[in-house]
Amino acid sequence: MRPPDGTVCLDVQGAQNPHHHDRGIARYVAEHVRALHGARTGMLHSVLMNPSLPLTGNLSWLLGSGLLRWNCDDRRVARRISSLPAVYHVMSPFEDGMRGKELWPAWARSSQVKTVVTLYDLIPLIFSDHYLHDPIAKARYTARAALVRAADHVLAISQATANDAGDHLEIPPERITVIDAGASAKFANMYESKREAEAVLGRRFQLMRPGFMLYVGGFEFRKNLKRLVEAYARLPHQTRASHQLVIACSMQPSEVELVRSWGDKEGVSEDQLIITGYVSDAELGALYHACVLFVFPSFYEGSGLPILEAMSCGAPVIASNTSTTPEIFGDLDGTFDPYDPVSISRCIADTIDSPATLAALIERSRRRVAGYTWDAVAASTIEAYGIVTSRHKHGVVVRPRVALVSPWPPERSGIADYNARLVNELSKSVDVDVVIDGEPARYATPSASGVKLVRSASYRAVSALQQYDRVIYCMGNSAYHRHVHELLREHPGVVVAHDVRLTGFYGWLSAQECAEDSNKRFAQWIEAQYGPRLPPAVRLGGWPGWETQQALGIYMTAEMQAHAEEVFVHSRHAREVLELDRGVLDRVVPVALLPFAIPDVEPRMWRPPGKSPVIVSVGVVSAVKGLALLISAASLVAQARGGVKLVIAGPGEKQELEHWRRFAGKFGSDLDLRLTGHLPRADYDRLLADADLAVQLRTISHGEASAAVADCLAAGLPTVVSDLGWASELSADVVACVPSDALPAGLAARIEGLLDDQEHLRSMSEHAQKFAAANSFSATAKQYLHSLQLI
Repeated sequence: MRPPDGTVCLDVQGAQNPHHHDRGIARYVAEHVRALHGARTGMLHSVLMNPSLPLTGNLSWLLGSGLLRWNCDDRRVARRISSLPAVYHVMSPFEDGMRGKELWPAWARSSQVKTVVTLYDLIPLIFSDHYLHDPIAKARYTARAALVRAADHVLAISQATANDAGDHLEIPPERITVIDAGASAKFANMYESKREAEAVLGRRFQLMRPGFMLYVGGFEFRKNLKRLVEAYARLPHQTRASHQLVIACSMQPSEVELVRSWGDKEGVSEDQLIITGYVSDAELGALYHACVLFVFPSFYEGSGLPILEAMSCGAPVIASNTSTTPEIFGDLDGTFDPYDPVSISRCIADTIDSPATLAALIERSRRRVAGYTWDAVAASTIEAYGIVTSRHKHGVVVRPRVALVSPWPPERSGIADYNARLVNELSKSVDVDVVIDGEPARYATPSASGVKLVRSASYRAVSALQQYDRVIYCMGNSAYHRHVHELLREHPGVVVAHDVRLTGFYGWLSAQECAEDSNKRFAQWIEAQYGPRLPPAVRLGGWPGWETQQALGIYMTAEMQAHAEEVFVHSRHAREVLELDRGVLDRVVPVALLPFAIPDVEPRMWRPPGKSPVIVSVGVVSAVKGLALLISAASLVAQARGGVKLVIAGPGEKQELEHWRRFAGKFGSDLDLRLTGHLPRADYDRLLADADLAVQLRTISHGEASAAVADCLAAGLPTVVSDLGWASELSADVVACVPSDALPAGLAARIEGLLDDQEHLRSMSEHAQKFAAANSFSATAKQYLHSLQLI
């Protein structure tokens, strides 16, 4: 079983580490890639490198293959699902210095892409007191461990590592494949004789004598060099005189000095302890071929690549009796307790001067290393790829996952209510994590399966690891969008701009950030987004009034656009605001037009208006809703018709409601005005069903679509709107428009004309309901999914 051609992408940053390109993981990654490429299956899609790291020599052989790419986190790739590989293989998930998005870019977190990781070991977790005592280091390691845990499949380089993955990360066995490690033929075939290898070493290491014992590895806690030196010191003087201890690894001068001090303390002379520092591959191969014994005292290894390399060169090997050594050896001959220098010394002494023991270990090296080839590693890896892609094709269908960052009921936000309906429809095709600003217990429990609430703080911790196909930010003009604003700045995504004038939000934010001088903070926001485009009096004066905002086109969307991958809006009006408001940015964010969803309601039973018609205006009570014009016009209609009932239904401050009651009192008793405040849903629906006409005005547009108008259309209620923003783009069959600067007499004439034309009202009602059905939440959700390329 193998994956289809062109379906596997390899992330090879682990081979590019400029500080450890000669160490075990870098060597493993390079050899692994070479073996996969050499398998000639055609499965490779690309090989991704980090552009901020060097193209080291261990990868240069890939030049000209056409496979090398930079791993730039180009989020536009996520919109080209068909071009994505089926498998993304992170070949070193714990690589130091890499950000999460460099190891696991946004496009790779698509549900269309299966993630495979190579797991070398969990040594920092097993020895956490030594490696993870620093809280920052622990947090970083924990995040990477979560990446491994979240992967679709894990390639363990030994059975010991596979066992650790199950024990410490709780990864089930069916998601793990043991691929082992390989012994490079490069070292095995490098020299024809020990004498040839000794000649190479003699050109650089004049003090090195034939008969030396060898250690190859790194300088760190678990490599156990101090006990190795102590064990060597316990050997008889004659043995040390005949067999130098050669430590081959890169060290800082201070580290060399430390190792020398260990030897001095134990009575080991300088000519008995050879510290090579960095060695080339040719010199390393010579060391493997020329040593009389290879000693590996490590406390713990994920595999033990130096052991395999030494064995491939015919060296007799003794090593710790822990972790992977028994697995590689196939027995416990030539093993010791790495924590006991006496045990290490005894094993060396029993081996190094015993020709029969050395011969038996050389034979074991020859026999056991034959099963550790890079071709075998590649074959096991390809089989694992096949399991993953087969599971993807024939197993349980993996639904796309979307993060929706938004207000949520019971927050008094129209966007919260809107999205509560929208996710019910989205959840029929995708899983949705709704990212909220507080504890989930404070919010309404989602009614649809596949929808869950996630705290913004939790989202911060897991967003780089969750396989979200898309992240959607629902931005509006109120305090309920604080977490939307904050997370968008940290994690770019698609923005649904329900409002394109954000001055209200920034005014609130300014008071939060600088309560003692919110005007000054707001002026800083203005300056940052507009600079010289606005006169100094506005830039320095703090909060501009509505008239100034309208006159100077102050929308404050530049920051939102700077962090958005794409913006969805509901009107041409809003789209053009964004295009003009961005000014000269260093990028142009795509802006797409999506319909505004309209709820399903029972069909309206048509009846002609009575003698005293009922006119309604619904939504938040505010002067920008044209209430002064509406009340003045309604009073004129009431005088002409002998009575009109005007119901203004919606939440508002007590002082605001009282203001409009006093305002209506100026016009006499013919107008029956009722301000209801917030209505329960059943009462609200009944009001729309009983009304004869809705009048929904605006004096200024924030670029928003009106949920209040949508409710009226869904109810089949004939509706008058201002010729402004989203409402102005509705068909004349669906709504009746009046100029945004209409006078009371003009609006009154339009209302009277409609009330007297029953056929026109009936036609508007029918067209409104057809429009509502065509733009239902179900239909709109499909438009969202199509635009997000999730269906």
